[in-house]
Amino acid sequence: MSNKTYPLWKPGAPQLRIFLPDFLMKLIKPEIPMPKNIVQFEVDLKMSETDVKNYLQKIYKVPVKDVRLRILRGERFRHPVSGSDSEHFKPDKKYAYVTLDRAVRFDWPNLTPEQVEKDQDKELQNYDDAIQKVRVQRQKHWDRSGAPTWFSV
Repeated sequence: MSNKTYPLWKPGAPQLRIFLPDFLMKLIKPEIPMPKNIVQFEVDLKMSETDVKNYLQKIYKVPVKDVRLRILRGERFRHPVSGSDSEHFKPDKKYAYVTLDRAVRFDWPNLTPEQVEKDQDKELQNYDDAIQKVRVQRQKHWDRSGAPTWFSV
């Protein structure tokens, strides 16, 4: 996996190296609802189904039942500076859909505690109140709709 060369290990010598995989896997929340035993990852383009399965089983001790891969071709777009005569592509992406054993369930953690949700609700209520005040002000001064507020008498 790695391009580095290490000296040969001899019996009695301490183990000074740890082998880590060269691939990265990113856990992604799916856009459509899926069963609790299916997890979606964004993986490296070089990874195969067996690589994904071994990665999860050997490193994280996850009981993997099946792996399916999907390659999403990068979108074509025009560069804003060079114009329309040149085509540019966003990089391709590969997704892995990992089916776990039926007994294993994956639930997304709650990253927003109750206090944060209450603060967000309070902010949203303050915003709605401010919008309502602006509406009342506009109805009150309906005859000066185009004039700025500092220009009123």
